[in-house]
Amino acid sequence: MLLDTATRSLVITLGENQTSAPFAVSCAFEDTIQLKVTPTQQETAITDTADHTVVNSPANNTARSIKEIILMNGDTVTHNVVLSLKDGGTKYMLWKGAITAGKMVQYSQGYGFFVGP
Repeated sequence: MLLDTATRSLVITLGENQTSAPFAVSCAFEDTIQLKVTPTQQETAITDTADHTVVNSPANNTARSIKEIILMNGDTVTHNVVLSLKDGGTKYMLWKGAITAGKMVQYSQGYGFFVGP
């Protein structure tokens, strides 16, 4: 997964508000600028149904390679989750599903999405 323009980002939207604990998102990525690679991590706690940017747009002349995304439902209710690529004002759905309380979904580069324990 690659964010290669300053208009692209990754966005999460929940179908339900937080009941007891925030929905946690952890994203690991690498920025490449003129052959220099910088690993980075971005954490987000989500409590409502608004769109939340979980990986910001890269700077100009930067390629942002998404290595891993962990979607963890630490809440007591099932959350309906949509992960989208946002390009300017347009969203493109990458993954959609229900994550039950205490469960997680993980994306790993080269393997795709899978449900964890």
